[in-house]
Amino acid sequence: MPEDTLLRLLNHTHPLRILYIEIPAENEMDCLTFCMQSITRRACCPLCGRPSGKVHSRYSRALTDLPLGARTVQIILAVRRFCCRTRSCPRKIFCERLGEFARAYARRTTCMHQALQHIGQSEGGRPGSRLAEDLGLPSSRMTLLRLVRSTGDQAVPAPTVVGVDDFAFRRGRTYGTILYDLERHQVLDLLPDRSAESLAQWLRARPGIRIISRDRGGIYAQGAREGAPQAQQVADRWHMVENLAEALARFLSQCQNDLRAAAVPACDTVESASTASVHHATVASAENASDSRTAPLNRAEQARQSHRAARRIRYETVHRLHAEGHTNTQIAAHLRMGASTVCKFLRAKSVPERAERRPAPTKANAFAAYVRQRWDEGCRDGRQLLAEVRERGYTGCQSSFYRSLVPLRQEGQPHFLPPAIHRVSPRHVASVLLKQKRKPQEQALVERLLEQNPLLRVAATVAEGFVRLVRHRSNQAEAALESWVEEAIASAIPALVSFARGLREDWSAVVAGLSLSWSNGPVEGAVNRLKMIKRQMFGRANFDLLRRRVLAP
Repeated sequence: MPEDTLLRLLNHTHPLRILYIEIPAENEMDCLTFCMQSITRRACCPLCGRPSGKVHSRYSRALTDLPLGARTVQIILAVRRFCCRTRSCPRKIFCERLGEFARAYARRTTCMHQALQHIGQSEGGRPGSRLAEDLGLPSSRMTLLRLVRSTGDQAVPAPTVVGVDDFAFRRGRTYGTILYDLERHQVLDLLPDRSAESLAQWLRARPGIRIISRDRGGIYAQGAREGAPQAQQVADRWHMVENLAEALARFLSQCQNDLRAAAVPACDTVESASTASVHHATVASAENASDSRTAPLNRAEQARQSHRAARRIRYETVHRLHAEGHTNTQIAAHLRMGASTVCKFLRAKSVPERAERRPAPTKANAFAAYVRQRWDEGCRDGRQLLAEVRERGYTGCQSSFYRSLVPLRQEGQPHFLPPAIHRVSPRHVASVLLKQKRKPQEQALVERLLEQNPLLRVAATVAEGFVRLVRHRSNQAEAALESWVEEAIASAIPALVSFARGLREDWSAVVAGLSLSWSNGPVEGAVNRLKMIKRQMFGRANFDLLRRRVLAP
């Protein structure tokens, strides 16, 4: 095989000469050894840069290269030492440099070095080590991590449109900042904290930025004003709708009675109507039985009543301290409660009940009416009942079906596991109100709520108006937004009034978000990739390694 063909197979273009190739026998190690030498006549001194052709001595370097097929490759390279002819140069003897073939003092070629770097950047330490061994590039996990850390920052063009968002090192405790180029769709940098000072310092070093997309937080708004006053800030539309949903949820938390009245059984099957009737009859019989005789409370019910009594005492204490003139922060510190819980107690007109755990729906619930009918007819054989429901389409397991028969075999218990009940939460109702396309059951829920509470109809109308502004961007967004803010304030709903006033405090960024096409959606995707990389490292890597892996192309 010609030498130039071999060199092309080895992906090397440096002027080298292959002296001979050692091919092992079948029973020996599966490794090819290439004995090579450099054929350049001169070499440049690495300090002064002057070329020299006077050879001082020779020695051999052992380099590991990319595998050739299924065989590993080792290169024994004869290199020379030259004498520097510049008298003022402090280095009298130097070794010839191999250019892109291999770095100075390296034990592997540049191609091998880059391949291991890419494996470390994509897979990490231990998974990358296993992959490298399978590919014929054996390397330890610490070597891969060291190679990843040794990569330098890539030269990228100066960004003009930047997205800013935060990510969690430890959720609820420490956060960092990610910066994203929205034009070229690549991560620009990671900052080790979430502060206005660090963001402003990063922006000052890049004066060409003209648009900054961010969330509604005040930290990044302040950092953008200090670091890039010439840039137009754009409030992310998703975060605006999210803030509106939170405001609606705060308002709906005061309408718990209406939410309970709007809750209906989960009727998803053809036999749901008969199942619901069986459930109501069962509940009625259970209530009659409880009225006729007073059963002792079990431990779970005693603990539940004890917790509810303690919750009522805390509720009354919060209102008493508030009436005495104490602030919410003082009440929270005194009672060792969260500030949000104190605000929730003060907004509520009665003791807020804890959300009941939603019964887990099972596949056997869909056949409750048929099983109940066969049970009343006298069929008590579980195997026969299981065979009959399997013919009707039951695909669950045997043990799950037998567990559903336990209440039928016990006296004084409900005849069958009641169907799952939809427990509508304020957050769920808020998300349904902001939906553009609703499912039939969601539309029915909204209609019942609007009939029960006229004030909720006003809130829903105002919220839908803002969502229309978000979905249909236009150049006349400022006038439309001004009209909507006046409508929200006129509704006299405290949560919506607070949201509207918050929009006025960030007016220019909100108007830009409703008129421009830029958003933080791509940044959220980059944060999702960052979290995947962070979880691959099991949270044990330092910030520098995380940054190198995220910035890798």
